[in-house]
Amino acid sequence: MLRCRPHRFVAGSAVTLAVRPEDVVPGGPEVESDGAANRFDVTVSEMEFLGSFWRARLTGPAFAGAAINADFSVNAVRRLGIADGAGLSIALPVDRLHVFAGVAGPEDAVDG
Repeated sequence: MLRCRPHRFVAGSAVTLAVRPEDVVPGGPEVESDGAANRFDVTVSEMEFLGSFWRARLTGPAFAGAAINADFSVNAVRRLGIADGAGLSIALPVDRLHVFAGVAGPEDAVDG
């Protein structure tokens, strides 16, 4: 179960959870501690250099076959060794998650 800010939805409601790519936190001690909220182990399935940052496509068992996009600084990519096919721990900060009514399908995805 994900932790997020308070919302108006009843437990068990169909919702869509969203996080902006720049809000995904890669690696580091604050992510890798066992007590970190919303911590996931993911695989980097694709990376694209976009000038001042890298856009990574992340997959993992917790995402039920879906992928999420994450934007990582050039320094973070270098420091953490983030690369295609690499394993990585990430955190989705509680205060950066957005909850919307209904279930969005792939056709509703906004890349970026």
